[in-house]
Amino acid sequence: VEKPRGTRRIAILGDSFAHGSCVPPEDNMAALLRRRFGATVNLGVSGFGPLQELAALTEYLKPLRPPVVLWMFFEGNDLTEDLPMEIHAPLLQQYLADEGLTQNLIGQRAAMADSMRRYLDRDLIAAMNRVDSPYENLVRNLSLDRVRETVGLGPVQIGYNLGSMDEELGLFATVLHKARDRVGGWGGKLYIVYLPESGRYMARFSESAVRRAIHDGVASIAEREQVEMIDLAPVFAQDPAPETLYAYPGAHYSVKGYKVAAEAIARVLEVHDN
Repeated sequence: VEKPRGTRRIAILGDSFAHGSCVPPEDNMAALLRRRFGATVNLGVSGFGPLQELAALTEYLKPLRPPVVLWMFFEGNDLTEDLPMEIHAPLLQQYLADEGLTQNLIGQRAAMADSMRRYLDRDLIAAMNRVDSPYENLVRNLSLDRVRETVGLGPVQIGYNLGSMDEELGLFATVLHKARDRVGGWGGKLYIVYLPESGRYMARFSESAVRRAIHDGVASIAEREQVEMIDLAPVFAQDPAPETLYAYPGAHYSVKGYKVAAEAIARVLEVHDN
């Protein structure tokens, strides 16, 4: 076991990529960074978008006060799908508008665990029957989503967007500004980690005006808000076989992909340590 090189406390926010889908827990980014730097908490949750991540930051990280917060931004859906849906949730809007809002979720473990047990008792068996099948991987590999990604017809490539790009970028700028101030309020440093989707490297027609708008827009916002961006898109592009960084077209990262991502993040953090 590699001995951690420091005692830095790191927190990760994000969606299923931050959580580490498609690989064992010991191979996700949080585990790799934990082995290198010490204590690392992972608040990555599948399906989360920017407003839910801001809420998680407020409820869980403000009490923990980690020195480093890594905000994982996935270009595939954070702006074009997640944010346009989240903005219709009144409670999530309150986390954006009300600096003092808290439900003290971190102090309600017992109540939340009991609620989760009731939910799992009710729905877990049905959920497992839907996905825990010997044919799951075959169906996934032959799915229409995978075919679309391979030929360059994924949502970002074709310009699919639930909302307006200008509005989404404007809202994300507000979200990142609030996150930066809240992390800075306890003396922490916020980074945004830009996570590229597979279509950049694996689709036959990989050019996308929407993807360029997302990348350039987020980079511009980060620079304006003085939040350092760790851009993994060029890092993945330098790999001689970038397709091996993904489990399959349209999927999450592979074991190798999460390792490449974690090493790129670690290089930036180590520079700041020196």
